[in-house]
Amino acid sequence: MNAARTTLRLALALTALLAASPLTQPRAEQDPRPSLRASIVVESGLVTLGDLFENAGRAAKTPVFRAPDPGETGHVSVARVAEAASRHGLEWRNENAIARVAVRRDSTPVSLDKISETITQALREKLSLNADERIQVTLARKSRPLHLPAALDGAIRVAHLDLEPGSGEFSAELIPTGEAATGIRATYRGTAVLTVQVPVLTASVARGGAIAASQIEMQDMPRSRIPSDALMRAEDIAGMAARRALQPGQALRADDVAPQILVRRNAPVTIVYSHGALTISMLGRSLDDGTRGDVVRILNLRSKRTIEATVSGPDRATVMPNTLALSALLDKRAAAQQ
Repeated sequence: MNAARTTLRLALALTALLAASPLTQPRAEQDPRPSLRASIVVESGLVTLGDLFENAGRAAKTPVFRAPDPGETGHVSVARVAEAASRHGLEWRNENAIARVAVRRDSTPVSLDKISETITQALREKLSLNADERIQVTLARKSRPLHLPAALDGAIRVAHLDLEPGSGEFSAELIPTGEAATGIRATYRGTAVLTVQVPVLTASVARGGAIAASQIEMQDMPRSRIPSDALMRAEDIAGMAARRALQPGQALRADDVAPQILVRRNAPVTIVYSHGALTISMLGRSLDDGTRGDVVRILNLRSKRTIEATVSGPDRATVMPNTLALSALLDKRAAAQQ
């Protein structure tokens, strides 16, 4: 008797368990109808029922709408979705009461920097610029990155290029490379300016001030802003003196600078003779202003004798062998030792 009761209880428990199982629920609670998605991302140019619905079944590959342009997002009202589904006999459900579906087209983006570089190279080829010549490209203010279909790798080239020589304005038609790129074109406009590297000051220099090499840097400058007599090499400026107050960031003309006065008239100067191990030096007074390499007259303060020497540095001048000046120095040295 007890065994029969136990068997009955097990049977009742199993029946209750099966009743609670999803496998035994009514078919209405496991609605097999396709479910509408609120937002989707597509790669191709067409939106299919399989994109719009989960479990679209055999109708999944059926195209119903055009997709937005690559990188763009569009919206489709639920009424249009219902009309498309009805045309293809698709019964569906909208459990979340979706009013419209957001459709985003996937893309391969091409940055403005890459677009600018591509146009720059095309302009260099068009103008036959050499390696030392530069061109600065500025895209129009409203330019936006280019979005190509996701199947492409982002490689682009210039198919057509127009340039107005006077204003520098250009129009460039870009196309992607690759077999899948047929019919895809984008036009970009902007300005192109030929530039040249010139030495400019990094800080202001007062009139008469010396210009150190550390105060000079090379800078790209539009060719149209560079004077015809501009100094084009940093070594033409370093060590020079400003003939007037000079401002940073400007091309310097030949008459903006002058050789630095290293020996000034009536100022003390050291006279030096050096040859091998022999070095003779003495003090004098310059009778002339002089820059490096200038030959100036110098008065020997002891002998009151005037000699000529070459300016070799600040308050310093050098005499060469086999000159009357050297003889005078040796005479003075001998007299001083007596």
